[in-house]
Amino acid sequence: MSIFFFTLFLGNICYAQNNEPLIKISDLDSLHNQFYGQASEEAYLVHNKLLRQSKKLSYDQGILSAYKSLIWYYGVSAKANIDSVLHYADLFETKVITKSIKADTLLIKALKLPQYYLNKGQILANGFGLPEQGLESYFKVYPLISEGDTKLFIAYNVSIAEIYYHKFQYDKALEVLTPLLKDTVGVGSFTKKYY
Repeated sequence: MSIFFFTLFLGNICYAQNNEPLIKISDLDSLHNQFYGQASEEAYLVHNKLLRQSKKLSYDQGILSAYKSLIWYYGVSAKANIDSVLHYADLFETKVITKSIKADTLLIKALKLPQYYLNKGQILANGFGLPEQGLESYFKVYPLISEGDTKLFIAYNVSIAEIYYHKFQYDKALEVLTPLLKDTVGVGSFTKKYY
């Protein structure tokens, strides 16, 4: 008898998800922007809803944005899970490669692709103690840094220096940071004092 109720319950969940009314793409983007970077249960439900809706609409940017959000959720929430992070990262990066998104500067800008690799590196290195994998992710950022994007360039170098620091390779960390500390234009005094 309990198997019957369980099957009925599971069927109702599947039916409810399939009959979910479609959301406009602009509303999907708005929801993504509202919940991106959050790791609450509500955000998790929204990220999954965005993924389902984007798949139904074949909206690549929405799918990729949902993958990014789920990577963040599984990387920093109380339910942190390295397998889930790597699963969604693989889905994200495979879709980026298959869609030749690297050639599409507007989509790179919309997806914040360099920030994705920085976030992934920080999750792997700082969240799960995997500095080599974090460093590998950071190295993917460099070719995507636009000329004149000082903020991203600094974040990239500081992230790499932190990896070297945690690996007790202080000389390499200083080698990365020294040019930044000498730059009086691109690096503000607060950043210099911090590092």
